[in-house]
Amino acid sequence: MTRLLGALLIILIVAGCGGTTDEPEAQAPEVVCSTPDPVVVSSIEQGLTMSGAGSLTGAKSLDVPPEFQNSAGWPEIFVAADIDGPGMEGSDEIAVWATSDGYGPIWAIDEMAREFSDWGTGAQPGSEAREAQDLLRSSEAYDDVRDCADG
Repeated sequence: MTRLLGALLIILIVAGCGGTTDEPEAQAPEVVCSTPDPVVVSSIEQGLTMSGAGSLTGAKSLDVPPEFQNSAGWPEIFVAADIDGPGMEGSDEIAVWATSDGYGPIWAIDEMAREFSDWGTGAQPGSEAREAQDLLRSSEAYDDVRDCADG
């Protein structure tokens, strides 16, 4: 009988250890996008290919995570913006480019940026450049900067 009571006591203690806690679940950190340097935005605009005057509005930038950069630390930032121009007056033409936070190469990352700019036209399907663009698009930061510009 003593053994049975001891066994029951151990079972109750172990069962009590598996209870729930009142600790809140960890939440993802809030994404804070920046307004990119006007020189960067102007440089991207110079590569817009639509007929008539094209421009970018609501541009936002976000750092590219180091694991998505090359050994030289490029690209440094994503820049997302709404493309405005003839026939593109809405607010849903969000495009994303990757560049440095200053002067440096500019690279169209998504279909909208490739379609309406000449940055990254050499990245043809199946090329290493296109594979690198696909990798950059798989970054959470890519989705986050699009959301900031679409905000």
